[in-house]
Amino acid sequence: MADTIANVRWMWLLIVLAGCRQIFGISDPAALADAPSTVHFDAPPPDTLPGGPIVHFAFDALSNDLTLDSSGHHHDAACSNPSCPTPVAGELGNALKFGSSSGTAKNLTVAASTEFAFTHGFTVAFWIELTQLPMLQGCPLTQEGVFWICVASTGAITYLAMTTGAGTLESTALLQMGKFEHVAVTYDGARATIYINGAADQSTGEPMPAMGNSSLVLGTDIETGSVLPATLDELEIWTRPLSASEIAILGGP
Repeated sequence: MADTIANVRWMWLLIVLAGCRQIFGISDPAALADAPSTVHFDAPPPDTLPGGPIVHFAFDALSNDLTLDSSGHHHDAACSNPSCPTPVAGELGNALKFGSSSGTAKNLTVAASTEFAFTHGFTVAFWIELTQLPMLQGCPLTQEGVFWICVASTGAITYLAMTTGAGTLESTALLQMGKFEHVAVTYDGARATIYINGAADQSTGEPMPAMGNSSLVLGTDIETGSVLPATLDELEIWTRPLSASEIAILGGP
C-alpha cells in the first residue's frame, strides 16, 4: 500500500514538472530553481487596439523642437524657433499657446503619412482656449489640399473640405475667450458634424474630400498664414468617425 501511494505521488510530481517546463520553456527540471516566480503576459501596444487615435498630442511630452505623439504611431510634430508655440498650463496637464501679441505665427508641422489618407472618415478633437478673436481665421488643424478646421473671426468653428461641391460648415455656437472648450469634427464619408463641448452643433452632407497623405499643420492657416490666437490641448485624430456618445465622453463635463 505504501509503495502504491509513493508511486501515485511520483506520477503527480512528474505531471507538475512537465507543466512547469511547458509554461517556462525549461527543458532541464533542475533549472526550475532559476525560473521566475511570476509569469507576465505582455499587453498589446496601444497602436494595435481597435479604434485608437493615430495622433495624440497631450502637449506634455516635449523634446527640444519636437512635440511628441503619444498615440504610439510616432507622428511627432516639429517647429523651429521663433515659430515654436509656448508651453503653458492646459485643461489637462500642459498645453501649447499659439500666436502672440505681436501677431507672429506659431505653428507645428507633422510630416506626411499614408495614415493621413482618411479613406474611412475621421475625427479631429481638441481643447481650445481663445486669447482673442482671430483677425481673419485661425486654424487649429489643416491638411494641405484636403481640409481646414478653423476658428472664424466671430469665434465660430468652421470645417472646409477641398473638393468639388463642398461648402463651409460653421458652428452656431461661438467660442468664448479665456475659457477652455472642447471641439470635435467628424466625417463619416457622407456627413460632416461639428461638436462643441460634447454636443452636436451643426451637421451637413459633404462630398468626400480629396484624399491625400499630405502633412498636417497646427496653429496657422496654411493658405493665408493668419495666426491662431489660442491655446490648444489634447489634440487627437482618429481614422474613423467617433459616435456622439464617444464625443460626449471626450468633451463632456
